[in-house]
Amino acid sequence: MVRMGRARGFSFDQAEVARSNGIPARAASTPVACPPAAWLPVCVAYDDARPRAEWVYFAARRYTEPFFTDSVRQALQSPFARTFRYQGPLASCSGMAPSGFIFHMSRCGSTLISQMLAALDRVLVISEAPAIDDVLQADVYVPGIREDEQVQWLRAVVSALGQAQAGQKLYFIKLDAWHIHKLPLLHSAFPATPWIFMYRNPIEVLVSQLRSPGKFALPGAMAPAMLAMDFDDITNLSREEWCARVLAGFCRAALRFHVALNGLCVNYNQLPVAVWTALATHCAIIFSANEVTRMREAANCDAKRPALRFQPDAHGKQREATPSIHALAASLLTPLYRELESWSGAW
Repeated sequence: MVRMGRARGFSFDQAEVARSNGIPARAASTPVACPPAAWLPVCVAYDDARPRAEWVYFAARRYTEPFFTDSVRQALQSPFARTFRYQGPLASCSGMAPSGFIFHMSRCGSTLISQMLAALDRVLVISEAPAIDDVLQADVYVPGIREDEQVQWLRAVVSALGQAQAGQKLYFIKLDAWHIHKLPLLHSAFPATPWIFMYRNPIEVLVSQLRSPGKFALPGAMAPAMLAMDFDDITNLSREEWCARVLAGFCRAALRFHVALNGLCVNYNQLPVAVWTALATHCAIIFSANEVTRMREAANCDAKRPALRFQPDAHGKQREATPSIHALAASLLTPLYRELESWSGAW
């Protein structure tokens, strides 16, 4: 059974087979280094301070959904994938090196960029994969972890997710908004990978997050340390001020790392043209005329709901902003926005 399982990409050992059958366990075999390319890690947990991934069978398919969790749901429509998802070591695979990282302020066009890139046959895009977040936050789950260990795990999960399922040659990773605080760790793991930071008029971002909050915008929904916030801020700040301060932290980190680590700042209002101009230049990529056409077509769709046409919403969000939102933006975010503008104007 172990040999048959290994041939199909499973890394269970004799001890696990014995436990499932109620027979005495023999000495466990050495686990498979990495499952075949059709298996991807969808999340990572820690057992005795070592990472174990949950692997799901994706078959040979491209990931064109707005978020990786959407792709996981699609993969699990298969009875085989649902039945044979399994836990095994987080192993280093022979996946592609990332061509670029996409950081963002949130609600500012990063999903649009990932959807435009995913429309191209030669591009693999992984958007906000939980397994990457689990490894970037490993220091929360494994106190005392060494940075070189975390770098090794990060390379492993990025490599495992970067296995080309359909002959792709380029590999972009869109991170979660709070991952900008982890940029030095990502840079240690992938020093040659270029990165961009997407941002937008802060009033529009605040209105969007207060109307339909992501988890970072809800005090206490995430460990404050992940957001560079203090534990007391959960109860000391209103939801509006919490959100504004978290967003300010994202922008402040981007500005700090931009200078030191040579990133590119891109305003939402520079899309979609910035993808085949500024981003392409920054990542040393040349897009063909046909690829630009396909990206333009993708930009006409709602990024999070591709079946719908894109509808501009900036004016509506500006009208919806309350005096308190204007005050918070003016005191905490507008100075940072202006500084980001000074850097984005460089291209």
